[in-house]
Amino acid sequence: ISLEMAARFLRYEALERLRRSAGADLFATAHTRSDQAETVLLRLLRGAGLAGLAGIAEKRGNIIRPLLGFSRAQILEHARQRNLTWREDSSNSDLGIPRNRLRHEVIPRLAADFNHRLEAAMVRTAKIAREAHAYMKHQAAGALLRVVKEESAERIVLDIQQINKYNRLIHAYILRLACARLSGADLAPSHRQIERARAFITTARVGARQAFADELELLVDRDGIVLQKIASRPLAGVVEKGVPFPITGTPWQLLIADESWGADRSFSDVDEHSQYVDAA
Repeated sequence: ISLEMAARFLRYEALERLRRSAGADLFATAHTRSDQAETVLLRLLRGAGLAGLAGIAEKRGNIIRPLLGFSRAQILEHARQRNLTWREDSSNSDLGIPRNRLRHEVIPRLAADFNHRLEAAMVRTAKIAREAHAYMKHQAAGALLRVVKEESAERIVLDIQQINKYNRLIHAYILRLACARLSGADLAPSHRQIERARAFITTARVGARQAFADELELLVDRDGIVLQKIASRPLAGVVEKGVPFPITGTPWQLLIADESWGADRSFSDVDEHSQYVDAA
């Protein structure tokens, strides 16, 4: 997690505590149309799907964003005309942060060279993506009712023959909805996890098992595709230093090794298939 993401989490956590202590129903943030445009363009550059391109929601849970219809320039001009003061985060000028480079360098250049109404174009893209995403979720909700063969608090069994009648894009939404029903809305599988799951569903044989999201796994049995919670499994056996130890029921291995982690090395050096844990 980046420093910026950690700070964002702590800000929202603090605002939620204030909301509760005040007995309020909601709290508002000052996100603007400019923030929306930056978010959509940044996610587009990272290869986001419909959910990502939908951008910042006007309301999410206890959070409302009443200023999304106004640009940053409009908000600042309003404040100046009324002699209002505001606090400027010093990190907003740090060009080492991707969003800041986008704001100060990339967007002005794109607006000058390609579309002077770039901000409005990005906001329009977010609206289109949001509507398409809502439609796909609605379609997938109906499909899920038809493909679920069995459901309990611990697992959901999906009819593979029924799933295969739907478009591949609907498969992704079905898996996300099933995941949310089993583990709560906060657990959102990544695009990579969804792609691995779709490949598994179409190629795996009976008895095959694959880790899915953080606490879920996929299993093929004679009843269909089983999405289930991963039971806590104690390690059985002796883990020797330098010898990979397979973790039963998952694609992971545990490896104990002597590693020096100096200033010249960072977590960005770790590939997507590895995770380092400090044993100390």
